[in-house]
Amino acid sequence: MEYSFGIIFAAYNQLPIMKTKIAIILSVLLIIPGCDKVPNKDGPLATLVGLSLYWDHEIFGKEGRRIRFEFYGTKQFENSYDLVFNYSINQRDIYISLVDEIDNGKCPRFPTPFGIDSLCTPRGNLYIPDSLLSKGTYTLTLKTPNFNTTSELTVENDSIILNIPSNNHFSCSIHAVYPIPKNLLFGSVVYSGSENTTVAKKFLTDLLGLGLIKTNVPNYPYRHLSVDNEGNVKDSSWPPDNYSLGFIYNTSTDFKEIFNLAKEHFNQANINIYLYTSNGDEARLNKVDGIVVVYSK
Repeated sequence: MEYSFGIIFAAYNQLPIMKTKIAIILSVLLIIPGCDKVPNKDGPLATLVGLSLYWDHEIFGKEGRRIRFEFYGTKQFENSYDLVFNYSINQRDIYISLVDEIDNGKCPRFPTPFGIDSLCTPRGNLYIPDSLLSKGTYTLTLKTPNFNTTSELTVENDSIILNIPSNNHFSCSIHAVYPIPKNLLFGSVVYSGSENTTVAKKFLTDLLGLGLIKTNVPNYPYRHLSVDNEGNVKDSSWPPDNYSLGFIYNTSTDFKEIFNLAKEHFNQANINIYLYTSNGDEARLNKVDGIVVVYSK
């Protein structure tokens, strides 16, 4: 609320009975701070000297296919802080800004080999959707109240590369991440008893009838997919009589059709089926835990 000091002083001189109330209003106006955020002098915004970064590429969750950046302060605090970042993209320039901190109170205390640890590392994350980044090189500027750094982010067909010049404030041990190619279906059929091998393979054959095509991918360190040197999902077995058949297909088929086929086989045979697409769909059909399916947007 805004007050006119001329009106207040006029009222003060003309209405003695309001002197006490007006005096209180004036004193409050003098001590109320402005609207701009005043950083906690002991918190990350005021004392941050550096950030380290963990980053990867994700496909599951409501955010869709995206790069995830997880920032960690290089200084610890007695309170637990969430760091709040936002970003903007202007053609080939990406700006990531540290804009706020959330104080979650005192850090929990727990024993370590060296005594009692009661300090926390401030951290915060943000996501940048794939849809906002075309192939090419971007200038990535990290802005904080105490320092700015400039790096390069290069988006290739099968990798995203981050080059951070030597500096005293921002570091990362991960040079590149590898997004799983789009329009893949991968997963496994898991079962007990070798007698179920035939029905497990029958499901994999029936997938081809939906228009899926067997494929493989480069042996990159994907986050959600592990393949052998030939780019295939591995089969495995373990005692006493358990098996897992891996698969990977190219697909343009609606995931609901794939899930419905899996549900038919699951209900008719003693097998568990785990389905994932690189577009963010997933389904888990397990005899113990039941059926869970999540469709990507």
